Amino acid sequence: MNPHVGNEYTFPVTIAAAPKRVAVVGGGAAGMRAAIDLTDRGHHVTVFSAGPLGGGLRRAGEVLEDPNFQELSAHLQHEVGRRAVDVKQVTAGPEELEGYDSVFLASGLAPRPFTGRVADDAVPVVVADDLTPETLAGLEGPVVVVGAGLIGVRLGMLLTDRGVATTVLERGGRIMSDDDVIYDQLFFPEIVAESGVDIRQGHDVSAVTAEGVRAVVDGVETTVPAATVILAVGHEPDVPEWAASTRVPDVVIGGARKRGRAFDAIHDAFYSALTH
Repeated sequence: MNPHVGNEYTFPVTIAAAPKRVAVVGGGAAGMRAAIDLTDRGHHVTVFSAGPLGGGLRRAGEVLEDPNFQELSAHLQHEVGRRAVDVKQVTAGPEELEGYDSVFLASGLAPRPFTGRVADDAVPVVVADDLTPETLAGLEGPVVVVGAGLIGVRLGMLLTDRGVATTVLERGGRIMSDDDVIYDQLFFPEIVAESGVDIRQGHDVSAVTAEGVRAVVDGVETTVPAATVILAVGHEPDVPEWAASTRVPDVVIGGARKRGRAFDAIHDAFYSALTH
């Protein structure tokens, strides 16, 4: 995950000819990596983070109990902390960005909106990104997860392992259908199958009701019972409105530029910082 490994001489981090005051908007994987490498190049960097450093990477590590996410987030936070990076835990807007020579937008990803209907008397519905370890620990089955991407599947596996009756519904014909990582496509389905999580494909979810999740399967409407519904229907770039008008960023990196994994965000930030 370290973009320097194997590239120490191919892509050396050199001192910039003209140091700048650089604002990095976003404290997730891309924002932290950019701050590290921009500082190493001699720039004066301020990171604006709406929450604690780590962003979605930190939250995923906590909720999914994934040591890989946890250790990567901790490592990046440590590397930022041992450099002269000014970290401000505020939501940045045009006013906060005045006076900077350059702005890196690393605002990450936002949950994709659920296109179905949520009835007024529906069972509790929570967006996967809003889950906390405490919320997840308090869930009782049956739980229905809508969406069999990486997060939806991992949540299903975790809850099933805890003994919570969980069903993951996927509209398409296979899990992680929008995943372009070949390793996941080849091997992850086998790991999922061994976990015993109930994944039902071909379920086009139309509504969440008092009974559970309503879906159309082969043209026939059915209801999957649920006490709680978790929406994990994917992500899209989270670009603030001001970025298209008031203060257009000089560089857009990570999920704010293109949906992808933490691996992609980190490498995007690294190579962008090298040339700035």
